This record gives sequence, structure tokens and C-alpha cells, in this order.
Amino acid sequence: NSMDRIDDSVRRILELKNTLGLFDDPIPPVSMPSLTDTVGSDQDYDMSLQAALDSITILKNNNMMTIPLPGKDVGIAIGGPTCDSLVSQTGCWTFHWQGAFSNEEFSRGTTILEGINEISTVPVSMLL
Repeated sequence: NSMDRIDDSVRRILELKNTLGLFDDPIPPVSMPSLTDTVGSDQDYDMSLQAALDSITILKNNNMMTIPLPGKDVGIAIGGPTCDSLVSQTGCWTFHWQGAFSNEEFSRGTTILEGINEISTVPVSMLL
């Protein structure tokens, strides 16, 4: 049943935390700087950028079709309002436990729509 599945999942998580030693010293020393003091640091940004770059998937085209299509007056359509939202693209735990509330909270960052606009030679539009 579903409670057994939940119990099993919680048990596995707690066992892993125990194996990793996360219960050995549950209260960090006062002299230890708070991890929240380093959130959003240059090191965090660099690591996040590297993780994003490492996770990008490029599909092989084999010259079957080029975009934009030759001889066509076309543009690029990006679907959905989240393509221009750093809030949606970064998710929870970005700055505080519920994530950011607006793009203005980010001192840096580029949305998918902004990034494509920066490199595109054809018009780019957002479809809602």
C-alpha cells in the first residue's frame, strides 16, 4: 500500500543520511559560517553555470534541415511564459526556501528567451 511505500522511502533516505554522517553532529559549531551566507556567491554561480553547461543536450541534425529554412522568412517561436522567467528556470531553494518571486531578485542570469534573442539573426517571439 501507499503508506508502506512512503515508509520504505523515508527509511532509505534516513539510512543514507546516517551513512553520510549527517546525524553525527546535528548542531554545527557557532564559529562555523552559515551556509546561507554563501548562497549566491561567485563560486555558487560558477558551479551552477558549469552544471548547466554539462547538462545541455544537443541534437544531431545531419544537415537534413537547417534552421532557419533557406529562402524562408521565418522566425523562432519559444513556447510558454516560463521561457522568460528566471524564477521558473531556477526553481525552489534559489535564494530562500520557496525560491525567488520575480526576475528582479536575480543579480545575473539569462532566461532561455533572452539567450536565444542574443544570438538569433531572425525574429524571436514568445508564445503564451
